[in-house]
Amino acid sequence: MRERLLRAGAALSRYGGSAGEPVFSHLPELDDALDWVGLHGTAQHVAAALPVADALGAAWERSGELRSGLTRLDGVLAAAERAGVDDWLAVARVRRRRGRLAMRARLDDEAEQDLAAAYDVAAAHDDPLTVSVMLDRVDLATARGDWHGAEALVPELLARTEGSGDPLLQAMGLNRAGWAALGSGDVAASRSRYERAWALAGLHEDGVVESRSASGLALVACRAGELEVARSAWRQSLGLAERLHDRAFTLQCFDGIALLLALQGKAEQAALLLDAGSAAREQTGQPREVPVEEVAARVRATAPAVSGPPMGYVEALAAARAAVARS
Repeated sequence: MRERLLRAGAALSRYGGSAGEPVFSHLPELDDALDWVGLHGTAQHVAAALPVADALGAAWERSGELRSGLTRLDGVLAAAERAGVDDWLAVARVRRRRGRLAMRARLDDEAEQDLAAAYDVAAAHDDPLTVSVMLDRVDLATARGDWHGAEALVPELLARTEGSGDPLLQAMGLNRAGWAALGSGDVAASRSRYERAWALAGLHEDGVVESRSASGLALVACRAGELEVARSAWRQSLGLAERLHDRAFTLQCFDGIALLLALQGKAEQAALLLDAGSAAREQTGQPREVPVEEVAARVRATAPAVSGPPMGYVEALAAARAAVARS
């Protein structure tokens, strides 16, 4: 099994620790290696496994494996403590990843503790991880619907992302700032931030940031009654979420597209898509964040109750694609 861990580490190094296609191609090998480390690994094994756990945590977040992912990251963190691993930044990265999974599972208090611990270590070392944790802290505030708290974090967030000199980090910061502004009711500021984020993401062809920027622009367009703009933006966001195997964000696209359908007067289609998304969330343990629940509530206010079983995920995905297809 030690050799399996080494192979997993080699695979991880080949794709730079990202959670894209290569991670999904190597999931069985990486999963087995991580399980073995949690049970039997020495300090050296656990230290080598920490970046694997970080990458797998990102993959589990995208695929919606939240509760099982939390359990497995707990095993790795316990192994690090047992073995006396002293690479605090590597441990902090896993704690940050655990915080993201907890946030998506709506275990907000656990997420706050994880992110606070990761932030303290990263800030003490003046490590770039600090920027990632700041992005997550704003995510947590907006997930709770704490718009005042989110806006209070925006100045530090934008200072850190702009100070990084990394255009993609700048775009990520602007995305979070755009979401906070939209929730606070400042549509003009939200539009400006999302447009800047979209320009940066498109220039550097980053699918994750592009998908978030497109969805933000779609929500702003829905708020402004610009339904054709919203349809185009949701089409781009949904397509990118699919390409990235990001089921969690695909479900968020379902809710946004349901809102678009409701605004178009297609109430029954909106209700069917919303219910399908709710069923998929229940099956995978991914409750809606507060602002997304507010979007769903707007759909329910105009859509009729649906009788019979909801559409399955594949059928709902086809319906969402059709709803935003080019005319």
